Amino acid sequence: MTLHFRTLSKSRALLTALVVSVAAGGLPALAATIEFGPNGCSLSDAIESANTDTSFGQCAAGSGTDTLIAPDGWEITLGADLPPITSDLTLRTETAAGQLRLSGGGSRPILRVTGSGTDVNIQRVLFTLGKKQGAFNGGGAALNIRNASVSVVDSEFRANMVSSADGGAINIQDGVLSLRRTVVENNWTRRTGFAEKRGGGIFAKNSMVNLDEVYFHDNSSLQFSPEEAGTTLADGLFMDGGELVMDQSLVLERFRGIRTINGATVEISNSTIIDSAGGYRDIPKLDVQGPAFVALNHVTLDALISIRQAILEVTNSVIDECELIGTDWIINVANLYNLGRCNGSGPAPGLRALADNGGFTRTKAARLDAAVVDAGDP
Repeated sequence: MTLHFRTLSKSRALLTALVVSVAAGGLPALAATIEFGPNGCSLSDAIESANTDTSFGQCAAGSGTDTLIAPDGWEITLGADLPPITSDLTLRTETAAGQLRLSGGGSRPILRVTGSGTDVNIQRVLFTLGKKQGAFNGGGAALNIRNASVSVVDSEFRANMVSSADGGAINIQDGVLSLRRTVVENNWTRRTGFAEKRGGGIFAKNSMVNLDEVYFHDNSSLQFSPEEAGTTLADGLFMDGGELVMDQSLVLERFRGIRTINGATVEISNSTIIDSAGGYRDIPKLDVQGPAFVALNHVTLDALISIRQAILEVTNSVIDECELIGTDWIINVANLYNLGRCNGSGPAPGLRALADNGGFTRTKAARLDAAVVDAGDP
């Protein structure tokens, strides 16, 4: 009876809302499908049609939350800046087997999403060769987000670059960014002035960042020029405040991997953070500047980590070495760890080389005789 009563209550509530809406002269928002590509509808006109719920160029009119569909394998090299996305929409390929290639051609940025309440879903898109220049350009050569929520699935961010701003591929402020099954590789931001630039891959300020099956590799924050690799900060991800939740991901960077400041909270689970080939072992791959809370659960950290002025909670994880400054350490008794420079001792982790052991990213499996086998708390 209880379940039946609740179902009836929800139905009545929905019916009441519909009656009120119709009585007030309104109807539930509709949704339109806008196909762009060889049919003459450009991506620029498709975005304008969705933003305004009218028809631009040869595109169908938008209507509410729209779906913009590209043919599988369609490639676009931008000859002009795209209009910002200010309306709820989904941008995807025709089928799950396809990919849309969006290129800035090494001369212009790619997508901008803005507006409080704007919700955008992007599926199966390669963002490449986006470029932004100038200290006031806002960063994010592939994707610039302001106050909006953006979800990116089955996509790639490669070879995007920014000069004198933060976030080589993605720059988000006061919004929500969700990445799933996505590669962030070989993106960079370059300083041409005196202030350092942050986040070769992603820069997030006062934002919620959710990462699920994400691969970071070879992203750089170059301080003067690509030739001066020794001066790079090389952040795959830089968080200025906000909250990071990362699961089933791989951070494989030569210099710094993830850096957080100004109280950004960090929750990482089922992930691997290590030095790439030829990486700098004395530069932390996870660098947290508190006050902050850091939780690591089922994490393999085959690299130096640095946690300052924070609370660090670790469960069922492997840590190679770490620097703790003004940090309270909470460690589960079932952990197997090698504290290194954390004033403790422990056995070597006994990990195999990075390899494909199933899943979206590579991982470091344990040797059969390693002490980590059966050491976790179920």
